[in-house]
Amino acid sequence: MLQDIYHPFNSNAKAEAPTKWSEALVAARMIEGCKVVAAITAGNRSPSNGWPQILREFSDRIHYADEARKEVWETWSRVKPQYDAATVKRAEDAMRWPALFLRGDSEAATIVLAWATAKAANKPVGASFKRRGIAESTARRKRLDGLKAISKGLNARGDRVVEAQILLA
Repeated sequence: MLQDIYHPFNSNAKAEAPTKWSEALVAARMIEGCKVVAAITAGNRSPSNGWPQILREFSDRIHYADEARKEVWETWSRVKPQYDAATVKRAEDAMRWPALFLRGDSEAATIVLAWATAKAANKPVGASFKRRGIAESTARRKRLDGLKAISKGLNARGDRVVEAQILLA
């Protein structure tokens, strides 16, 4: 069945929709889930510092354009992306998969989640595993085995394939 999909370079195109889960589809959904969860959960910041906002006089605002522009851009850079209910539901579903399908192998579940979290944050993955005392080859093998087990479980359960919608940069 041909499906109309959006591609960032080719705009809309007709393509065959996947019918079975694969490791790549599971990996993309896990990374998307980590991105969404990171954006919608609160950080460990204090709500405020208790001091009132600085009041500025008109004379302070003269020749203030560059500083004002910089303040606006800094404010905008701190805004987290907002996601619709369907995206949050996809993220919640993906975050449950390691617990559902990797019950017997907690190390693989931890590695899959750590890998997806690092990829979502555009951070290198190797240092995280090295700190935990896990060899890079072992982490790669466990990650691939974990993704394969999740895709097999989703196919066995008959879950409909829903691809990640957020572009992974």
